[in-house]
Amino acid sequence: MIISHSIHRIRAGSSPVVRVLARDGGSPSLSATAIVLVNVNRNLNAPTFVRQNHTVEIYETQDLGVPIMQVTAVDVDVSAPDNVISYTIIDDSLSREYFGIVADTGAVFVRKALGSTSSSQFTVRVQVTDKGSPPKTGNLDAFVFVTVIRNLHTPVFSSTPCNRELSQNIAIGTSVTQVVATDADSANTPFGRVRYEIIGDDSAPVYFDVNPSMGVVTVRDGIAQESVYQYRIRIRARDEGVPFKFNTTVCLISITRNFRTPVFSRQSYVQTVDETFPLGSVLLKVNATDSDVLPPNNVLRYKIVDDAEDLRCFIVNEVTGQILLRRSLLYSPCQANVFVMYLIAKDMGTPQLSSMRINITVIVNRNQNAPQFVGIPYNTILSETVLVNSLVFQVTTRDRDVIAPFNTIRHSIIGDGSAASFFNIDVMSGEIRLSRAILSDLETSYKIRVLAADGGSPSLTATTTVNVAVSRNLFSPQFSPLSYEITVFETQPLGMSILRISATDDDTKSPYNIVRYQATGSQEALNYFSVNSVEGIISAQRSLTLDKSNTNTYLMTVMATDQGSPSRQSNQVATVRINIVRNNNCPQFVNLPASVELFVSQANQFGQSVYNISAVDSDDDGGPFGIVSFDVIGDDNAPVFFTVDPAKGSVYTRTNLFSDSTPVYKLRVRARDGGSPPCERIEVLSITVRRNQFAPVWQPSANYMTTILEAHNILTPITRVQAEDADVSSPNNVVNYKVMENSPNRDLFFIDGTTGDVYLRNSIIGAAFDEYQVHLLAVDGAFRPMNSTTGTLTITVIRNKNPPVFQNEPYSRSVSQNTVAGTSLVTVVASDADTVAPYNSLTYEIIGDDSAPIYFQINSLTGMITFVQPVLSDLSDSYQIRVRVEDGGNPRLSDVTVVTVVVERNLFAPVFSSRDYRQLILESQLVGVPILRVMATDADGMSPNNVVRFSLAGGRKDLDFFLVDSVSGDISLRRPVSDDLNRTAVFQFQALSEDMGSTPQSAIPANVHITVIRNENCPIFQGIPYSMTIPQSVAGLSSIFQVSAIDRDNIAPFNLVKYSLIGDDITPTFFRVDLISGIITLRSHADLTTDLSLKYVARILARDGGIPACSATTTVAITVLRNMFSPIFSNYNFLTRTIVETISVGSVIADVNATDADTTIYKRY
Repeated sequence: MIISHSIHRIRAGSSPVVRVLARDGGSPSLSATAIVLVNVNRNLNAPTFVRQNHTVEIYETQDLGVPIMQVTAVDVDVSAPDNVISYTIIDDSLSREYFGIVADTGAVFVRKALGSTSSSQFTVRVQVTDKGSPPKTGNLDAFVFVTVIRNLHTPVFSSTPCNRELSQNIAIGTSVTQVVATDADSANTPFGRVRYEIIGDDSAPVYFDVNPSMGVVTVRDGIAQESVYQYRIRIRARDEGVPFKFNTTVCLISITRNFRTPVFSRQSYVQTVDETFPLGSVLLKVNATDSDVLPPNNVLRYKIVDDAEDLRCFIVNEVTGQILLRRSLLYSPCQANVFVMYLIAKDMGTPQLSSMRINITVIVNRNQNAPQFVGIPYNTILSETVLVNSLVFQVTTRDRDVIAPFNTIRHSIIGDGSAASFFNIDVMSGEIRLSRAILSDLETSYKIRVLAADGGSPSLTATTTVNVAVSRNLFSPQFSPLSYEITVFETQPLGMSILRISATDDDTKSPYNIVRYQATGSQEALNYFSVNSVEGIISAQRSLTLDKSNTNTYLMTVMATDQGSPSRQSNQVATVRINIVRNNNCPQFVNLPASVELFVSQANQFGQSVYNISAVDSDDDGGPFGIVSFDVIGDDNAPVFFTVDPAKGSVYTRTNLFSDSTPVYKLRVRARDGGSPPCERIEVLSITVRRNQFAPVWQPSANYMTTILEAHNILTPITRVQAEDADVSSPNNVVNYKVMENSPNRDLFFIDGTTGDVYLRNSIIGAAFDEYQVHLLAVDGAFRPMNSTTGTLTITVIRNKNPPVFQNEPYSRSVSQNTVAGTSLVTVVASDADTVAPYNSLTYEIIGDDSAPIYFQINSLTGMITFVQPVLSDLSDSYQIRVRVEDGGNPRLSDVTVVTVVVERNLFAPVFSSRDYRQLILESQLVGVPILRVMATDADGMSPNNVVRFSLAGGRKDLDFFLVDSVSGDISLRRPVSDDLNRTAVFQFQALSEDMGSTPQSAIPANVHITVIRNENCPIFQGIPYSMTIPQSVAGLSSIFQVSAIDRDNIAPFNLVKYSLIGDDITPTFFRVDLISGIITLRSHADLTTDLSLKYVARILARDGGIPACSATTTVAITVLRNMFSPIFSNYNFLTRTIVETISVGSVIADVNATDADTTIYKRY
């Protein structure tokens, strides 16, 4: 069966059915039929890429969806769908994430923003498939190598400064400065192309431009009319990335606008002022001008220079040029008469320009002289009836200053008292006039204080007083009657009125009608009598008894004076006669002095008559001077027990004398008359009293016994002896004690004479005897004393013979540092062999050592030691408490012991944060680099108890490979684990932690598991053996083949495979392999047509990331098709030649010619 027509007409997808009839040649013929199903294979060819390898560079800002390149493939099948092609991206997930391909056209585009990844190299592997049934896939894939050009760098300005100084007259368009910035990105990319723009500051963008590509700054607009002295041109240099990267710099452009200096209109100024010139007032004004056109260059400021004194006294208004007074010219430091200062003007331009300085002289008129009053003092008399506005007086003044106002004088009344209300003064003339009637006033004189002041400020002044006397008293006083007489005793009381005299004054108002009295006459009378100046009462001012001449009559006169000013006296004086009655005689005792003896008993009562005293006085005037009275005035306590009848002179007892011990009483008796002072006589009556009946008696007996310690204090009584006296009154029953003169041991003992207390004279410590006797005597205190019998005191001495001894030594305790104050520590115990207190009475005290007494105290009686304050804040680990025990002897006997206290400050052991540490490491782990850190904490509050140190424990092999930093806890390798010949997979050891306390505590060890990830597997090539046939015309950089190796290790880098071409022969000259993908490509400049080899063997090495790396090798046999074409005869028609049969061998029959497109000579005929 043959094809009779073209099968292209058959509809695609259908299978022709041919029914075949077979029959024989019989007649009738026999036949059979068969059905032939014809399957038409239309998809004869797989698609083939026109170009296999593509390289493209794109920017990281590449727009999404926009084609970056197009791969093209062809399918030589003649009809669709067998020649319809579809493109897909395969293999690399990263490439498929960021790139897409149009299936129909092969256009490759970016599908995801490249800014979201840092990768710059992508390999896009494209597979082509036709749409035949079944579809066919191209034998070779296309590779698109995409390089992403990224904006990696920011423009950087060069260090060359761009600051400039310009004149304000610079022309528009003039180049001012230039900035240069470079970008490390390639200049062939937008990322490396730098653009410049001005972004500030202030008005700089208005007046300046920058060339965007060259960075040249030019003047955009005229700046002559501006007043800005400096422009800050902020320039941004940016690349053309999206978003762009940029940097900024600032160019400072200084404008010179100030050309002319200020000039003063005058070079000197002179001004004269008074010293009173007001503060802040303008002395003068200077003026300067500046020819610059625009402010601030023509704006001026004025300043005083050179002289510090001028600056203290004057100030210049820097704006107006006005010179003002800063301080008063009256006071330091501005008291000169002439001031010379220098002043300059400065403009406000930049740079600032100054004028030449000018001279200013200020001359000060000063007030040198004060006013003076002429013709002082000033006095005048004025009648009280003078009329208002009458001239009273005129003062005269002068001032030696010659310049007004310093010589202009003004007057004023500055007054004392009421003068200012009655008088006024003319300010200029100094005339004083009455301003108000003085008749109704009572003053008799006025002091008008006048002030004269010149016109200075402050003014100089002078003051004076004008004394004005006023006459007001018209009448004199008059006595009525003129004579007075009276009789008084010489005992007349002082100050008591004797008589009153009287005078009157006819003036109608006070004080002119007020009378005052004054005694005159004989000096003798004036010595003893006085008159009350107000009431006129005459009284004795001195006792009349002092008059030794015993004058009996005194004559005195009295003058009356009124209170006017001047005062007036009476025309006549009053006469006063005073008669005196005197005490001329004193009393005389009749029966004194005398002595009497009085016997008293307990039964005697007061009122007992003792003696009768008699006295007489010779005065007999019927007055008090002849009357005698008696009284007791002494001596001692006699007046307590005796009294005298003041009229009769009888002496009596006034109390029971038996209760008193005085043996003799001196009763001093006084007899006096009724004079004042009385005349008196004094004599003594001696009274002897008898009382003492009994002698002292020892109680309870005359023999005393007592026991004392040898340390008995000499100031403390040993014992008290006592004797009683049956007498009932002192001093007869008052007993005194003494040691008899012949008593033994008198040198060791003495007795208190009053109390009977017996004392040691000296210490008996160390004396030889234990018993002493002393003889005593008791004596009463009577005037004639009585003695007791001899008393005997026996004293037994107890001595301190044994020292205390500590029991149960040694003492030591351990305590927590957290023990609180008041906690009991230990009780120390001591004993003493003495049997009598205080020698067996023990006391305890802490006497050391170091700081122990600060933290501990002891109960002095029980020996219990307690904490007085916590030891938590102290750093000591132990204390030595030195304790001393003493008995009660004197001197004390003692013993010392030491209590050792160990403070448990390290209370807590360290605790690991975890009991189990696990870590994976690669067998390539570097030595010394921390693998993991073990951590432990210690709850103690203070160093070093909470300072932790680490160590390791374990097998020798474990510790041979691992170590721990004792401080940080970092565990690291001591040596590489690759040295482990046994290739141990897991190392197990313990981490130990110990604190730094004096008694270190350790933590519970933590287990450490270090699992070593080893490079167990080498790479394995997949799908070997590898072979590939390529035409010799394949272009450089074409992908030839892709090898693939896997590594069954699970962890990087041991499962990361890298490829390299290691041989053989000349293969590496023509081929290379991609390190990561394993794609074998023809080198870029390699040309296989230049070589005749038909086969190349590429030896590929695959290595993993181990150290050392594990590797595998394989070969790829690459066959080069060099005989690509069949020969073709140049003549396509059948060649016919006719030859004779006799043609000789070797003769040329015809010349046939064929050509072969191969470039290598393999042609044969």
